Amino acid sequence: MKSLTYDEFVGFLGKWVTQEYKKIPLECYQQVEIEAKFGRINSKSNSTEFKESKKIIVLNNDYHMIPRISKFDFDRLRNKYINTKFNKLKKSSTKNSNNLSLSDYSVSTSLPAPLDKGRLRLNNETAKLDSLIHKEKISNILLSIPNSTYGCKISFNLEIELPKAVYINTDLDKCYRRHKLGNRISMPRSKNTLELFKVCTENRAGKTFENYEVEIELCSKNIATLIKQENNKDLEKEIRKFSNDFLEIKNTCKLKSKK
Repeated sequence: MKSLTYDEFVGFLGKWVTQEYKKIPLECYQQVEIEAKFGRINSKSNSTEFKESKKIIVLNNDYHMIPRISKFDFDRLRNKYINTKFNKLKKSSTKNSNNLSLSDYSVSTSLPAPLDKGRLRLNNETAKLDSLIHKEKISNILLSIPNSTYGCKISFNLEIELPKAVYINTDLDKCYRRHKLGNRISMPRSKNTLELFKVCTENRAGKTFENYEVEIELCSKNIATLIKQENNKDLEKEIRKFSNDFLEIKNTCKLKSKK
């Protein structure tokens, strides 16, 4: 495990992001998704030593995170970012979407691995299939944040849109389904995107499970451009904004959370 002050963490995250970009071909830069999800951290050995630290800790493989928050914190975040004057000021933003209703289906295709599985998205308003996305996980880091109810998992992924011919005749009744209802907005002081979703997962037996998720998506197009230009100064500024965004989420949830 690695303990870092806030400034050390910004430097660490910038180097990590740059390192992950260097692993992929230049033509894939526009397909990168970098996101921070929040949830409770568990340890295979039931260790809780990280909770005592006053620094940000990069956890090792002994730990894992369940990406969900309590309804209490979900409502608290909605009240702060959605049900406020701030939301009205952002109406012109192309990233600002309210009352999103989407269904994701886990789909198997006839394509060779790793493109043989994907996430098929149905727009519940139009009942049309929007896209089939294969998400390829490249790397992730798991963080313990001081004075926080939740940990944070930052993932570096490739999102590859598959051709329509692959999914147009998919039988959705045979697929694993997740229904997502929520909001997607731009954060106040950055171009990063905050997503708040109530997620209903339905298995093949028809049983439904309800959870609440929050994530922040880094504006990857800006980052890709800065890395191509080797503009480390502005890259650090964007990484710092991203770090500030998820620490702001942490501060909103830092009071004792109700389950």
